[in-house]
Amino acid sequence: MKRMDSATGVTAMEPDFQQRVCACLARVGKAFANGHRLSLLRHLSQGERSVENLARLACLTVANTSQHLQHLRNAGLVESRKAGQNVFYRLSEAAHIVQMLDLIESLAVARLHEAHRLMDDLGLPAAAREPEQIRRVLDQAVGGRLLLLDLRLPEEYAAGALPGAVNVPFATLAEWVAQHTPGPVLWLYGRGPCCEEAALAERRLRAAGLEAYNLGIGVPQARLQGLMPAVGAEADSAAA
Repeated sequence: MKRMDSATGVTAMEPDFQQRVCACLARVGKAFANGHRLSLLRHLSQGERSVENLARLACLTVANTSQHLQHLRNAGLVESRKAGQNVFYRLSEAAHIVQMLDLIESLAVARLHEAHRLMDDLGLPAAAREPEQIRRVLDQAVGGRLLLLDLRLPEEYAAGALPGAVNVPFATLAEWVAQHTPGPVLWLYGRGPCCEEAALAERRLRAAGLEAYNLGIGVPQARLQGLMPAVGAEADSAAA
């Protein structure tokens, strides 16, 4: 509701309206204000998942996972569908949610010493690589001039991977290295900028005498940067 300030003649919004808007914003913000829910959102950014699958990935009980998903659903961040006895969840606004997650991560690293130290200790890139550099890497991967490793699970790879990437799940990396014949430079990526597996893989590959670099992004970030096609609701949004 609008009202006219009799003293200034300026039209202002009613306090009740402002409070109601802020309450809606707080409802969404509260959904993000939990480490387990952030983890679930990160996993869902890789593609649709069942409740049981999410529970395993996030190291939670199914009951606890369901509770957190209900919070996220009430805030409009996820949607669900039922197939037989299984319930599957997906992000409702993938592009916006991935951007929000990346902003929270960047702010935490910039302002919290502990977050910065964790990233630094793990050897994660201090700054994001430029899109043009990433595009050159992808072009060379497609052209066979370097080898790009996707460290995620096979089902995540199947749901969408960077152009030219080869799926080498992190759990199989040691076996892959033992069978690998040294050749082109290796680039690799995991689930996003703050991916422990990608940092550890880079370290292990270099320890094995291979030239390896962490790309520092994941599929969701690549889609946001226009480095690969959008899918589903993202594609519809981009076309609108």
